[in-house]
Amino acid sequence: MIELLRDSVQTWECDQMGHLNVQFYVERAEAGAAALESSLRRAEARREVELRLLELHIRFHREVRPGAALVLRGGFLEAQTRCGDLALCLELVRLTAEEPVLAASFTLDLTVHRSGEPVEVPSAWRELVASTLGELPATSARRGLDAHQAREQASLAAADELGLLPIQRGPVAERECGAQGLSAAAIMGRLSAGIPHLILSLGGVDRSEANLGGAALEYRFRFRRAVAAGASVVVRSGLAGVNAKTRTFVHWVLDAESGDAVATAEAVAVSLDLEARRLATLSEEAVAAYQARVVPGLSL
Repeated sequence: MIELLRDSVQTWECDQMGHLNVQFYVERAEAGAAALESSLRRAEARREVELRLLELHIRFHREVRPGAALVLRGGFLEAQTRCGDLALCLELVRLTAEEPVLAASFTLDLTVHRSGEPVEVPSAWRELVASTLGELPATSARRGLDAHQAREQASLAAADELGLLPIQRGPVAERECGAQGLSAAAIMGRLSAGIPHLILSLGGVDRSEANLGGAALEYRFRFRRAVAAGASVVVRSGLAGVNAKTRTFVHWVLDAESGDAVATAEAVAVSLDLEARRLATLSEEAVAAYQARVVPGLSL
């Protein structure tokens, strides 16, 4: 892996849990992917091709708090010229006075496009891709989320049928967009903003008044279509599974006008005791109450 980014955690990037918000993990991953794409594009004389993000898998390994020094490193996992696919692995590492600590790992599935159509990996890219090629580290492998097939039809109508809960809504702002519309980081930010609504709707605590928060352990995203600034987006979510330690949520990010899916995601999350800074176990009564709200067969 090669170094792609070096910076630190700012206070304004942290949430009510006192740690770096998930949106800003993804923002760094997008910046790392953009740095590699920039290197690739410089190797392609015509510069007519672009990378598009199809899937993103994230594992969160450690909290990082304000002032933490971070390094993002990454490399390609494979190049499949039959469809123009590239797989990229990134690791966000916190530097300490002792040993570096892995904070998060990302796997990105990307497609190569020219004028909106998938193409093979340009020959000019292959040497650079090969120079960083490696195998997927065990720390980046899926753990609580398997690689099952994503749902073909995720839509506003399907969300209504399943009774998925509304947790976030609003227009897409220019600042949320990259070259391909609403960014992955902005989508993650909307999910994060909606979690307090989801927890309340499922009968949980008001996080503004309780010393109990939450943390994500793992996320998997499927990006389905682009939306530009001015579009209105709604997030509908449901509970897919629960036990005493974890809950699995599924989120559908939908175009509020057409009802089409913009992105879908699933996440494994835990409750966090904010005073002790440790995971909180759900009571048998809480598990039973959550199990009653599980949506059978719900997936991203």
